[in-house]
Amino acid sequence: METCRCGVRLRRFWVWEDTNRVSHASAFEPSSGLLRTVYAATARDALLPLSMDPRLPKHDVHDADDPAVVWDGRCSALEAAG
Repeated sequence: METCRCGVRLRRFWVWEDTNRVSHASAFEPSSGLLRTVYAATARDALLPLSMDPRLPKHDVHDADDPAVVWDGRCSALEAAG
């Protein structure tokens, strides 16, 4: 089971792109357009590291295929400061 450094349980999400080039995150594997598989707390968290959005996800996001790839969440920054 994957967890964030703060202890929140992460679920598997498939990030995919539709025919209009809009990214989505789903708990179900898509039939086409797969971009990446990640472990995240929410679909929103799963999308943020792969978008051009400068905001951080609330909790860490882990790449499902490469354990060395982790995008830090806001909760991790708060733990490091405290």
